[in-house]
Amino acid sequence: MKEITNLSSSGSFDITSGSSFDHHNNNHKNQQVNHDILEGKKKKLAQQRETLGNTHLNTLISMKNIGVLLQGMGKLEEAQHYLEEALEGRRAKFGDLHPNTLSTIHKLGVLHHELKHYDEAQSLYEEALEGQTETLGNTHKDTCSTLFSLGILLHDQGQFEEARPVLEEALQGQREVLGPAHEDTLSTLHQLGVLLHDMVDLKKKKKRRGQGLVRRSLARTTRNIGQRPSRYIGHDSTIGIAVGGNGSIPRSTTLIRRSLSGILGYLRCQTSHDTRGHLQHGRMAFRPRGVGTSPKILRRSPGGTRRNLG
Repeated sequence: MKEITNLSSSGSFDITSGSSFDHHNNNHKNQQVNHDILEGKKKKLAQQRETLGNTHLNTLISMKNIGVLLQGMGKLEEAQHYLEEALEGRRAKFGDLHPNTLSTIHKLGVLHHELKHYDEAQSLYEEALEGQTETLGNTHKDTCSTLFSLGILLHDQGQFEEARPVLEEALQGQREVLGPAHEDTLSTLHQLGVLLHDMVDLKKKKKRRGQGLVRRSLARTTRNIGQRPSRYIGHDSTIGIAVGGNGSIPRSTTLIRRSLSGILGYLRCQTSHDTRGHLQHGRMAFRPRGVGTSPKILRRSPGGTRRNLG
C-alpha cells in the first residue's frame, strides 16, 4: 500500500531495530501520547466553540487538526466527521477558492482515498486541483501535492496511462519550485518509478496471457478434431508469431515450420490462404539464425500461389 498521508505528530520508529518487546512498548507509548494529545485538542475545540463560535478561524483550525490526528491514528470514520465540518466552515467563511479551503478539500480527498471511496476521492482531488491551478498556479507546492495524490489514486485503480502524465506534471513542478533533492520531489520520483515498473509488468502479463490462450485453443482443437485440417493447423503459426514477438526466435521458427509441414502434408498443395505460413517462416528465417533458408522458402510460396490463382 502506497503512503500518501502525513505521519502523526509523534513521528515514527524503526520496526527493524530492537526486540519485539521494545517495539510493543514503543507502539503502546505512541498510542498513549496520541490519545493524550487528542483529548487535549478536543477540550480546546469545545472551549473555542463556546467562546469564538463554529466558524471562527481558530475553531476551524482545531477541527482540521483533530481530523488529521485521527486520520494518522487510523480512526478514519471519526476523522471524516471533523474534516467535513472544517471544510463546511471554511467554505462559508473564506469561499471555495481560498487556499485554506482547497487544502482541506485535498485532505478530505486523501481520507476518502484511504477509505477506498475512490469516486469521492477523485471528485475532491479534481476540485482542489482546479482551484489551486486557478489561484496558485501549476507549479505551486500545494498544486503539485494534489497532483501527486491524484496520480496515486489513478495508479491504485489500475489506470496507469492516466496516472503517468499526472505524476510527471507533479514531478516537473516540484523540481522547479522545491528542487531535485527535496523530499516531496524524491517521493514523487519514487512513485513514478513504481508506476513505470507496474506498466512494464502489466504488458508482460498480457503477452503471456495471450500466448496461453492461443496454446489452450490449439490443445483443445487437437483433442476435438484429431486429424487437423488446414484451418486448425494455422494455430501453430499463430503461436510461433506470438513467441517470436516475445524474443524466442528458435521456438517461434519451430512452430511456424510445424504449421507449414502440416499444411503441405494435409493438402499436398498450397492455397493463397495457407501460403501465409511460407511467407511468415521466410520472414523469421531472414533473421540471423536462418538467412540461408529464407530465399528457398519465399520462392516456394509464390509458386504455390501462382498454381492456385493462375
